[in-house]
Amino acid sequence: MNVKRFAAVTALSAAALLALGDRAHASYNYSSTITITTPSGGGLTVTNGPTGATASFGGTTITLLNTSHGPFFVPGSTTLDASDISLASTTPIGPTGDNFSFNYTVSLNLTNTPPPGTNDIRTVSVNGTMTLTNLNVGNGTVTNVFTSPNQGSLVIGGVLYTGAIGLNPNGTNAFSPPTVNSPNTGNIGGFVIAAAVPEPGSIGIMGAGLLGVAGLGFARSRKAKQAA
Repeated sequence: MNVKRFAAVTALSAAALLALGDRAHASYNYSSTITITTPSGGGLTVTNGPTGATASFGGTTITLLNTSHGPFFVPGSTTLDASDISLASTTPIGPTGDNFSFNYTVSLNLTNTPPPGTNDIRTVSVNGTMTLTNLNVGNGTVTNVFTSPNQGSLVIGGVLYTGAIGLNPNGTNAFSPPTVNSPNTGNIGGFVIAAAVPEPGSIGIMGAGLLGVAGLGFARSRKAKQAA
């Protein structure tokens, strides 16, 4: 047995497996920034600030809050909270409440955080329209429609992220409308699934190491047959 050769091949294989293991245990976090893109006017007041965005009409105000969550680990999946939503109204109950709509953008920032892995951040933007119907101090209806693709996949720092905003993994709607004048907030949900993507270099190193181990085993078997 060539002890030096065995040690070198074993070290090479171990390094390759450790490289893939590091990649497989990368971590990530996410944050969101909400911007209402409909300009003020016609009775609608829009405010975009450091914590989120608000739209007001008549006596009704709806607030979409920015969020920040993590760390999470790879491989794995998590429920996405893109925005928390609160709703308040001083409009008296009557035959006609406040009716308005506005356009907004959710900018989701996904950050792959080393060590291990590669430090990288990508921003995914999704546009939508929220409509409020007959809002007053007692009730009302809030609906949401996305106006741009709200699901997809991308590689960040060597990790494949797949997910959606406003959609659950089973395809159901992940938008929860808020209750007027209640501590029960609504939210724009979703999901993120993170899976390791081995780098081509790591695959090559691992392949070379495994082939070396196989070659060593073949050589040992051949020598044993010759000795017999």
